[in-house]
Amino acid sequence: MATAKKKKHKPEQPLIRGEEIKFIIDYDLYGHNINGMIGLVAREDSGNGKPLVCVQSANGEWIEPKDSMYIRLNPGVVPSSSLPFLERVVKLGES
Repeated sequence: MATAKKKKHKPEQPLIRGEEIKFIIDYDLYGHNINGMIGLVAREDSGNGKPLVCVQSANGEWIEPKDSMYIRLNPGVVPSSSLPFLERVVKLGES
C-alpha cells in the first residue's frame, strides 16, 4: 500500500530588523484601523516577546503586534528604502 510522503516543512526564518509586515486584522491604533497597512520592524523583540513595529500610515504610531495580527511580506528581506529610517531609530538610553 502506498503512503503519501510528508513534505518537509522549511522552518520559517526569524523576523529581522527592517522587515516589512502587513496587518491582516481590524485593529484600532489611536484612531486608525491598521488592517491592510504595512509596518516596519524596528526591533525583533521589544522585551516582551513581540516585535516593535512602526506604522507610518497611522501617523507613525508604534505597536507590539501578536503573531496572528500580521503576515510577513518578504521574510528576511530589508528594503533599501527603510535603511535611512532604521539608522535614526535607537533604543532609549543608547547614543
